[in-house]
Amino acid sequence: MNLGGLGVYSKLRNSIKPTYEPVSYWNKRGRCYINEVVPNNNKQIQKIITYLKTITFDSVLEIGCGYGRLTKEIINTFKTPDYTAIDLSMVQILNAKKYVNNYKINFINSSLGDYDSDKKYDLVFACEVFLHIPPKELRNFIVKAINYSKKHLIHIDPLFVNPINFSNKTHDFRHDYDKIYANFIAYKLNITPILNQGIFHLTQIG
Repeated sequence: MNLGGLGVYSKLRNSIKPTYEPVSYWNKRGRCYINEVVPNNNKQIQKIITYLKTITFDSVLEIGCGYGRLTKEIINTFKTPDYTAIDLSMVQILNAKKYVNNYKINFINSSLGDYDSDKKYDLVFACEVFLHIPPKELRNFIVKAINYSKKHLIHIDPLFVNPINFSNKTHDFRHDYDKIYANFIAYKLNITPILNQGIFHLTQIG
């Protein structure tokens, strides 16, 4: 079927996507993110906490804490004495301080790229954060996350691989983590499926 000008317009419209500006996007979405209903959210949290019980850690750097939905569960379950949570959205950080309501947590408004510390943490943790990193920036992002880790790097992200931005969303990407982590020969990768996602656990060999 020849759609003529309409067909050309549809192709052009689908090929043009707005630019993803992380800070402005998450500051705007952060105003309502705490009220979003995510299917199987409680099951996801339970499975993540269960997995974290298989390792030991006394210090945590959480990347992209959002409004603190997992921050609160981790600090309440493990009573971690040294916990830093960062997020590039000031709106999310303000929401997290209210939601978690724990003065022991060091909340910092910063992206991982801008975060600067000499400190290393037993556990560097992120949930549904790596999927928002564009493919060309992901390796440097992982390297920096590893550099802050003394023992464990754990992130939760989709298992399905698609090199193209999925669902026509400018802020979501599917990454082939098997292929990416194959280049980190000094580290062991363990992938544990949870629901439609995976727990990606990186530990140093030796």
